[in-house]
Amino acid sequence: WQGTTYDQSGKYTFSTKTSAGCDSVMTLDLTISKVLESSQKQAVCDRYEWNGNTYTQSGQYTYKTTSTNGCDSIVTLNLTIHPKQSTALTQSACDTYTYQGTTYNLSGQYTFQAQTIHGCDSIITLDLSIHPSYDITSTVAACETYTWQGTTYDKSGIYTFSTKTAAGCDSVMILDLTVSDILHTST
Repeated sequence: WQGTTYDQSGKYTFSTKTSAGCDSVMTLDLTISKVLESSQKQAVCDRYEWNGNTYTQSGQYTYKTTSTNGCDSIVTLNLTIHPKQSTALTQSACDTYTYQGTTYNLSGQYTFQAQTIHGCDSIITLDLSIHPSYDITSTVAACETYTWQGTTYDKSGIYTFSTKTAAGCDSVMILDLTVSDILHTST
């Protein structure tokens, strides 16, 4: 004002002379309003809408506006975005598989809704392969002896052999064997 810059509120006077040479005093009653600065902190899932903008990345964002007294107002947003998480699990099991309290006996893809530690949606996809185990019974009649799984048997009976399938599942083979003696006759 009158060539002087002021940064404080107050009353300021300026003495001058009128064009007729008379003393003249001008008084300035000045109120200086500071720029309003504020900040806010937000932690949200996926995205955040603020002042007409949508944010999907964590960061610091500012918004400039004019306050009611006509001064600049600056708001700073400290934003943390927690993204939606998708997790894929691949599991292989024999006969059944239990996940999240449910037992499955068929291969397939199963989807579960969960929440992260931040309360955000999370999707878990379970790609499950179920491999069966087997109980296979073979009924055989033989004369005198019978060789099965590397062992020779000469008596009737039920014999078992434990093995694993190609997928590593326990399987049992059962041999129901009847051994007949050779009949010797003479004439």
